[in-house]
Amino acid sequence: MNKIESEIISNIENFKRIVGESNGIGEICRRYNFSDNGKSRKQIKSKLNEFKLDISHFGLKNHPRKYQQIQKECPVCKSPFQALKGHTKEAKTCSHKCANQFFAKPLLDDQKEKIRNGIKKYLLSVNKTMVKTEKKCNLCSVLFFSQKRNQLFCSNKCSAISRDTPEYREKLKQAQLKRIADGIHVGWKSRNQPSYAELFFMKVLSNNNIEYKFEETCGKYFIDFAIHSKNIALEIDGKQHLQEDRKASDILKDAYLTSQGWIVYRIPWKSINTSNGKAYIEQEINKFLEFYNR
Repeated sequence: MNKIESEIISNIENFKRIVGESNGIGEICRRYNFSDNGKSRKQIKSKLNEFKLDISHFGLKNHPRKYQQIQKECPVCKSPFQALKGHTKEAKTCSHKCANQFFAKPLLDDQKEKIRNGIKKYLLSVNKTMVKTEKKCNLCSVLFFSQKRNQLFCSNKCSAISRDTPEYREKLKQAQLKRIADGIHVGWKSRNQPSYAELFFMKVLSNNNIEYKFEETCGKYFIDFAIHSKNIALEIDGKQHLQEDRKASDILKDAYLTSQGWIVYRIPWKSINTSNGKAYIEQEINKFLEFYNR
């Protein structure tokens, strides 16, 4: 038995009297010199329920509020709002927005002129290239506005279509041949960062305990995943491998790797952001593992 229970039970009649004279459980704690906390209040409540004492008078002796809450009308937007009458911070308006209008001081003519000059100075300092000009798309002939001097197309779609042409690829080819003739072409290099598809198959091979070497050199070519245990050259083909010139290049690469003793296995990549793509990649992985274990 703790201190609160023992003191209440030792004189139950006194407890009933204090309850009848008190305005709440907090006052009971003060009159008994108990700590006014949740634990003390919980024990007193249990005793009130145990003795079935009347507490309907709790809260009837509360002190009146110092500031009376009144309803006012906003002088700006005429909306009703609540305020504390006589308070040092009694609200004059319903919101900060209305207060800014109500208490705002009108600007003097020289202040207005200073603001106008500042805005003009800022607009003049802005780069002229930021001004939008009307242009005509080189592909679909649609009129559009742009801030860029060298923008030739109205959208990324039109820009991509314009690059996916034999003329554009021939232009890039001639540019590379010129770099080679000038001696400034550094030659083909392996990518420093693998693509998302290659990172995905790195995890697939590692999860199946298949040792590989990424981007291994074989002549002038690079093998995506060289599996030396079974001489398998695993190639992950993106969308660029669907182009006719890339298909011809892949045929030459496969023939060379085969002549060097490699077994070339190609997996066309599809995005796994859709259910069909996930099912396709899962099927291709199962086919490759069956081929590998065979």
